[in-house]
Parts: sequence; structure tokens; C-alpha cells
Amino acid sequence: MKQLIFNLFSLIFSVALLFSSCDPTETLVSVSGTVSSSAGVLEGVTVAGSNSSTTTDASGNYSIDIQENSSLTFSLEGYVTKVENITNQTTLNVTLTIDPWPESFSIKGNTSEDPSFSANSLIPTANLSATSPTGAWYSAANYKGAVNPSGTAWYEGWSFFSNIIAGNNNSSALEVNGASVSTLPTKEVSDGWMLNAGDTINWVNDTVYKLNGFVFVNDGQTLNIEAGTVIMGMAGAQSNASALIIARGGKIYANGTSTDPIVFTYDGDAGNTSATTRGQWGGLILLGNASLNSTPGETAIEGIPTNETRGIYGNISSPNDADNSGVLRYVSIRHGGTNI
Repeated sequence: MKQLIFNLFSLIFSVALLFSSCDPTETLVSVSGTVSSSAGVLEGVTVAGSNSSTTTDASGNYSIDIQENSSLTFSLEGYVTKVENITNQTTLNVTLTIDPWPESFSIKGNTSEDPSFSANSLIPTANLSATSPTGAWYSAANYKGAVNPSGTAWYEGWSFFSNIIAGNNNSSALEVNGASVSTLPTKEVSDGWMLNAGDTINWVNDTVYKLNGFVFVNDGQTLNIEAGTVIMGMAGAQSNASALIIARGGKIYANGTSTDPIVFTYDGDAGNTSATTRGQWGGLILLGNASLNSTPGETAIEGIPTNETRGIYGNISSPNDADNSGVLRYVSIRHGGTNI
């Protein structure tokens, strides 16, 4: 009798399992539609459900089978991802909006504004609390970014960036004491010239200094640059690029003022040059003796041949975290970035 009851129970349980497996609790819904933006239909949009996904075709169309009472996610690089709930609808057309971050960086080149603020990213409107200073060198601030929104910006009135903020993407005329740089005498400076220039080199603002190739300020040398001086890098790329390099143990004292800034630019620049003019010369490189957080503790700066020992920064044998390469004050470095 017990065996009969057990067999009957097993039969009922098996039938229940059979019916439950043949009676799905979720219903599939076939959904189709078109994905577009304000500019038109969008190809390549990923349309994803919980268990399946597809992409839109050249006409922005898609079709997908998903579970009823679930959701679809629509995503495409450069656009804000959108999630739509699905009940029993079979047609769903979706409009995606442009993501302001990729637009700012990819389309505008991030020269216009940071989309998280109402003004340029260097003039934030958001005030943030700050922790207490952790050292004598540190000053607490209650704002985000490089500029105090309640004070005068450090770049105001003298820098190329000040023009850009004011809506002018061209530099001001490049003048020294009211005279165009094109009228000033020039001095071509090579690495060989610097090697023989003595321990103290003074550059004055009545002369335009033209860098010919990689020019090093060597260990034990000090380069003093007068306010208002213009330094130009001659044209060239890779091994023929022009750059001023402050080697370990060398020092530069470039003390400009807001009325007479020191300008590093490319050979032939007289001002009124577009901010998009780039890669015309190498740039300014400062190398020091401070310890590194990498092994072996010193390395060659990128772009300088590895067999050039003056292009090494860091120090294995005697690192100096208080190392000082000099002063850069009111210095404008423009149109650099050629391939070195």
C-alpha cells in the first residue's frame, strides 16, 4: 500500500514538472523601429535586451525579440545611452541626444567650453570644500580648477589664452617695447654655442633668440632671460627639431611680467597667429634630479636620443627631491609639439 502511494505521488510530481516546463512564465515580444538623432538616422546603434542584442542598419532600423515587461538599452559612442521599458508594444522609435563630453573633445577640440560648467573649464562656477593644508607649501582653496572664480585669473590680460577666453582665437601682435619682433636683431643659438657660453648666460629683450636644433642648458650653467624677451624655435622635426632643454644641474630663470611676458614660439611668428597652429617647433623641457617612482630611478626623456646623457631625468646614485631647475614666471609657450 505504501509503495502504491509513493508511486502515485511520484507520478503526480512528474506530471506537474512536465506541465510547468511547457508553460513559460515569460512571453517573447518582437520589437522593431528606427533610431535617430537630431541630425538624422543612426547606423550602428547597439540595441540590447537581457538575453539578446542587435545593431541598427544603414537606415537606422532594428528588430529584436525580447521578453515582455523588460527593457531595451540603446547605445552609441558619442551619444547619451537611453533605456526604454517594454510591455507589449511592437514598434519603438528612439531618438538619441549627443553626449556633450565627446562633442566637446572630439568635435570642438575642447577649445570652447567644459560642458559640466557654464563657462570655460578654467573658470568653474562650482565651489568645493577643501581639506586643511598638509604642508607649508600648500594653500587651501574652496574652488575647483586652476582659477579662483572670485579673483583675477592668472592668465588675464597677458597670455594667448586670455585672447581665446575673450573670443579671439588669434594671438596679439608680437612686440617688444612697442616694436614688432620682425624689426629686432636676431641671435641664432646652437648647442655648440651654449657649450662655450660660460656658466652664466643672459638673454635680453632687444634681441630675438632663435634655437637651432636641441639646445641644452648644461649642468652648472644658468640661463637668465629678461622680461619681454622672445625666443623662437627654428623649423624641423625629429633629429632636426628645435627645443630648449634644461639638463640636470642646469637652471633657467625666466622672470617675465604681466606687461612684458617672455614668449617662446616658432621662427617667423609675429603674432596674429591662430591657436590651431601647432607643431611648429619642439618646446621647452626641464629635467631634474628628483627621485622617481619607477625603476631604475632615472630615465631618458621621450624624444631625445637615449645615448644623449643630458636628456636623462631622475637620479639613481644621489636623488635630490629638493632639486630646483629655476623659475618660469609670466612665460607663454606657443605653437610647439613637433615630432621630436
